[in-house]
Amino acid sequence: MYMRSIRQRRLVPLGKREITLQGQRIEYLLKQSPRIRGYRLEVRPDSGLSVIVPRKYDSHYVSNLLKKKSRWILRHMPGFKPVQMPLFKKEVDQGDRLLYMGKPIRIIKAEARDKNPSVYLRDNNLIVESELRAEHGRTA
Repeated sequence: MYMRSIRQRRLVPLGKREITLQGQRIEYLLKQSPRIRGYRLEVRPDSGLSVIVPRKYDSHYVSNLLKKKSRWILRHMPGFKPVQMPLFKKEVDQGDRLLYMGKPIRIIKAEARDKNPSVYLRDNNLIVESELRAEHGRTA
C-alpha cells in the first residue's frame, strides 16, 4: 500500500516539445502528474522549462498558456533575454497607414497653424502639425 501511494505522486515525463515564443525557439519538457488539478510552469537552471499537466489535459491549452506567459518564461529562462519589439520599423511618412486601436489610419503631415506642434485624430486620419522644414534643416 505504501509503495502505491509513492508511485502515484511521481511525475510521468511525456516527452520534449518545442514552441516559438517572441521569435525564439523554446524547448520544454511535458510532465504529467496524477495528483495536480491545474497546470504548472517550472524553470530550473539545469533542466530548463517544464510544464506539469494533470491526467486529463488539453494540448491546445498548454500552447496557449505558454504564449500567454511568454514574457515570464523568457525572463526566467537561463540564457534568454526578452526581445524589445520596436514600435516602428521605419520612420512614418506622409500618407503611410498604420493600425491604431485595431483600425487603419493614415498619417497626414501639416504645417502648424501656430508655433506649437500638435497631433490629433480626425476621421481615420492622424494629423501631425509641426513646423515644416526645408531640405537642409532650416525652417520653411
